[in-house]
Amino acid sequence: MANYFEVLKKINRGETDPCYLFYGEESYLQGTLAKTLKRVVLSFGAVDFNFDALDGKEVSLSTVLASAETLPVMSEKRLVMVKNAMFFSSNKAYQTGNADAEALISYLEQPNPSTCLVFMLEGNVDARKKITKLCKRHAVELELKRLRGNALTQWIKDMFDAQGKKLDQRAMQLLLTAGNDLTFLEKEIEKMVIYAGEETKITGEIAENCLSQTVQGDIFKLVDSIGERRADEALRRLQQMLLIGEKPLHLLIMIARQLRLMLQAKVLLEQGYAVKQIGGKIGIHPMVLPKIIKQAKNFSVSDLENAIMEAATVDRKLKQGFFDAKKELEFLTLKFCDSNIISY
Repeated sequence: MANYFEVLKKINRGETDPCYLFYGEESYLQGTLAKTLKRVVLSFGAVDFNFDALDGKEVSLSTVLASAETLPVMSEKRLVMVKNAMFFSSNKAYQTGNADAEALISYLEQPNPSTCLVFMLEGNVDARKKITKLCKRHAVELELKRLRGNALTQWIKDMFDAQGKKLDQRAMQLLLTAGNDLTFLEKEIEKMVIYAGEETKITGEIAENCLSQTVQGDIFKLVDSIGERRADEALRRLQQMLLIGEKPLHLLIMIARQLRLMLQAKVLLEQGYAVKQIGGKIGIHPMVLPKIIKQAKNFSVSDLENAIMEAATVDRKLKQGFFDAKKELEFLTLKFCDSNIISY
């Protein structure tokens, strides 16, 4: 299977393939590849005549293939892009007829060299289908999962490199701590680039100044203060978040996530796993893991288990809607931070 970074670099060099199959949960990366292909393939010639954007939920495979077989107008190539390519999914509502399937197989075995045909699907393909197997064999197949670990680090570096910027270790750590929502990270990176101005290096200070102006950044400071059992700061940050309109349920989800990570890290540490092994098992980037482990040492396993149960109880209360969300979260935060209260 192809690698996202390799495929993107190859396309940017102008080396496009006759057919692509992009699928998976990371729609941001699919969008990036689609925009890059459109820029490269349609860089010359009559764009309006050489680009077809089709929806697989609305058109048949025969329509897609008819478009792919069409010759370009005043250009070397044309681009046919099919979103929602349900032909490859297991959804029974979009089953492909035998005639269409055979036509696609025939096309893939001998594609039109002047057409770049792109199939895109948010979600998994059905690997059992014959057309999926043939597409994997003859097309560039790329499953786009959520970026984690080194892949996420590489993506962040590439985003800054494209702007002529480098970032130090502290800045990278802060961005990784903010999660792997690429749409959110893209906006934060853009803000840091603007903030840095003519400076070529993005420092931890720049990253902190930019991230601190976002709700997401403040949420992570909130859960960090809980992890470090700093009750006064945790309560202050919680109240600030609620004051600016952050939803209580979102805050609770983020707090519960931090508790689960700390519990997983602590249990694995006690079982004798090395730090590097722990990061891989719980899906945390190596640059963020030391903070999780440090915070986990402030709690016992029973502390964290009880805290997660408490969070689940408050979650049910908030969803029922009959409780004062602000008071529930404040009391819960104090319980998490107070070693004399949380263990029972």
